[in-house]
Amino acid sequence: MELTLDYLTRLKLIDVFSYAPFQGARLQHLASKAQDAIDITDEEKKEIGYRLVQDFTGSGVFLNDGKATETKDLEVSRDVAQLLLNMMDNHAQLTVRDKWAVVLVEQLRKKLGVTE
Repeated sequence: MELTLDYLTRLKLIDVFSYAPFQGARLQHLASKAQDAIDITDEEKKEIGYRLVQDFTGSGVFLNDGKATETKDLEVSRDVAQLLLNMMDNHAQLTVRDKWAVVLVEQLRKKLGVTE
């Protein structure tokens, strides 16, 4: 199954993984596969001008102008897509107002044939 994600969505999705608990070996394995598929490679980081800046106020990620919305097609299994949808549904209170999350959930539901 192919997902089309922009760099900003991929970065934010990786962040969601940091607070999403996965219990059981199967879910942990699927989460690992999903992170591997979504993660941004060192080559991609150079291409988009990825910079992590830390100062006394915290940290932030910066990308070159116009690069955040460039998309890439990523191949994921149906199980990984279902895991991503479940993860987004389970953490909807944290992402409900974020456009990237709404677009991602719509794409996942369409690919999986899930209706609300």
